[in-house]
Amino acid sequence: MTTLYEGAFAKLNLTLDVLGKREDGYHDLKSVMQTVSVRDDIEIDIDTEVIKKSFELAKKHNKKIFALVSNMSIAVHRRDFIKKLDCFICNIGEAGILFAAEYEGKTPEEMRDILAEKVKQARIKAMVVTMGADGAVYADMDGNSGICPAKKVHVKD
Repeated sequence: MTTLYEGAFAKLNLTLDVLGKREDGYHDLKSVMQTVSVRDDIEIDIDTEVIKKSFELAKKHNKKIFALVSNMSIAVHRRDFIKKLDCFICNIGEAGILFAAEYEGKTPEEMRDILAEKVKQARIKAMVVTMGADGAVYADMDGNSGICPAKKVHVKD
């Protein structure tokens, strides 16, 4: 079993304004948040035998494995698992942690080209990187890559 220790930092809502009630009964909100240095320390136990068994069962039953990681420290420490995935999905900041580079501010076109090269170098079968309002980019080891533009969504509270 692998144990990782991480700090989970807090954030404060500095403002939370209810802007008005909409026709559908929900409310429009506006909020300003600030991170703070207060944190909880979290211990995460990764049972590698459970993960290995999941890969064995997926292979046995011809199932693909897609993964989202809520803590990039796990992915960085277990790159061998990422290579076994059919598709690894993360956001642009997490991709920067994984590949030890700064990608904030890159255009989708730039990020697509970077990702296409990085998945080949890292021997990752396929990867999707979400870019917030800029959509997402994808690439695979076979040389396929592309951009998926963001779509406007309406959030209901």
